[in-house]
Amino acid sequence: MKHSTEPSQLFRDSIGKVQPIAHDKIITPRKRIKRKPKLIPEMSVIAKDFNVPRTEPVQSDSLLNFSRAGVQPRQLRNLQKGNLICAAECDLHGLTLAQAEQTLEKFVQECQAKHYRVIRIIHGKGHRSENNNPTLKNFVNQWLRELKDVLAFYSAMPKDGGAGSVQVLLRNIASEKE
Repeated sequence: MKHSTEPSQLFRDSIGKVQPIAHDKIITPRKRIKRKPKLIPEMSVIAKDFNVPRTEPVQSDSLLNFSRAGVQPRQLRNLQKGNLICAAECDLHGLTLAQAEQTLEKFVQECQAKHYRVIRIIHGKGHRSENNNPTLKNFVNQWLRELKDVLAFYSAMPKDGGAGSVQVLLRNIASEKE
């Protein structure tokens, strides 16, 4: 058998028969970021009013949702249905309110700096709280609304934590710089 010196033919001869791939979707692995909370000075905790969140209270099984004006409806539907790939998640279980707020803000800033568009915040349902009142869930609902980089959030699909976590759509700073 005579071999050609043409590079493309040499390549085809060297790899042999190939079969086409059944699909063309790229699956990227999710990164899980666990944060160890840092203690913050006591004065900053005293200065904040952690008694009552400023948003309407929600129950353990209530679904959270929020979106800013101007977010595309299709993007919101995809977020709500869990069709967008989550780039990172942060678990706030077991943290005090002060630690949770600091961890949440830092996590969102880091994800924004890495140009992540969709992240997950795990806040829990509050079943072990007093009177099954989801304290952390209510505050996460408030804090996310106050962060300018958060465009929208919805409670996650049941397979991703359901009413105990939220999928968050972050502002795309890469497209704003162009």
